[in-house]
Amino acid sequence: MLLSKIRKHGISGILRISLRLLKTALVEISCGARVQDKLALAIRWLLMPFYILLYGKYPYGEFYPFNVILKTPYGLFYCKRGVGDVYAILYDNTPLGKGFKLDIGYLRLDDGVFIDVGANLGKYTIAVARELGNKGMVVAIEPNPDVYERLLLNIKLNRLTNVIPLNVAADSQNRKVHLFVDPVYHGSSSLLTREKGLPFIEVTAKRLDDIISELGIYSGIRLVKIDVEGWEAEVLKGMREILRSCRPKIIFEAWDESHLRDVEEELKEFGYEIRPIAEFNYLALPKQDFNL
Repeated sequence: MLLSKIRKHGISGILRISLRLLKTALVEISCGARVQDKLALAIRWLLMPFYILLYGKYPYGEFYPFNVILKTPYGLFYCKRGVGDVYAILYDNTPLGKGFKLDIGYLRLDDGVFIDVGANLGKYTIAVARELGNKGMVVAIEPNPDVYERLLLNIKLNRLTNVIPLNVAADSQNRKVHLFVDPVYHGSSSLLTREKGLPFIEVTAKRLDDIISELGIYSGIRLVKIDVEGWEAEVLKGMREILRSCRPKIIFEAWDESHLRDVEEELKEFGYEIRPIAEFNYLALPKQDFNL
C-alpha cells in the first residue's frame, strides 16, 4: 500500500504531503488548552503513521483517542474522543484545510439577535456571543442530544450569559422527526439522510417562528445561520414571519444546485438575493441591502 502511494505521488509529492501533515500537527497541538490536551494531541500525531500504514488513508475525524479542550480565537471548546470534534473546530485553520468553511467575518454583528440553526459544538455561536457581549444575544439550536451536551459545556467554558441553547430541530412543521446520526462526524447528522443504514433518533422539531415567539423575541433578529445538511429550505418555510418582519441577513449551506434552487424559491417571495461566499456557503440579503 505504501509503495503504491509512493508510485502515485512520487518521492517529492510524499515529502510535500508529509510537510503539510507536520504543519497541521503543530497547529493542532498548539491549540491544546492545557498541558494534558497538548500531550493528548501530540500522542495522536505520533500514532498517525501507524494508522496511515494500517488503513492507507489520513484519519480526518475518526482517530482522536482522548477528550481534549481546545483554545482557539473563537473560544474554548470541549472535544469528545472518537469523533470529529477537533476536526470540526480546527480543520479549516490548518495547512490541510480546504477553505470551504464559513469565514467568521460574515457573522459579525454590532448588536441584535443571531439565530444559529445547526449550532453543533457552538463554534459560531460562541464567536458571535463573545463579540456581542451585552449588546445582543444568540439563540443556538442543536437537535442532537449528544452534541447539545457538548454545546452546553462549551457555553459554560466560555462563561457566556447571552446564549439561549435549545435542544430542538428547526423545521417547516411542529412534529416529531427522525434525525439520522453520523457516528463520527456528528455535524453531518441530518433530517435528510444521504446514506443508507445510518442510525436515527427521534427528536422534537419546531417552526423557527414558533420558537422565537415562545422566547418572546419579536424584533432585532439581524442574522440567521442555517447549516442543517440539506434541510435548509424546510427551515425557511418555518420562519416566514421572521423573514417578513425582521429581514435578517441569512448565511446558509447548499450541497448542490438542487438544494440551492430550493432555497432560492423560498426566499424569492421576500425579495432576497443570493451570492456565494465559500464552497457550499451562501449569503442571502434583501435586494436593497446588496446595493449598500
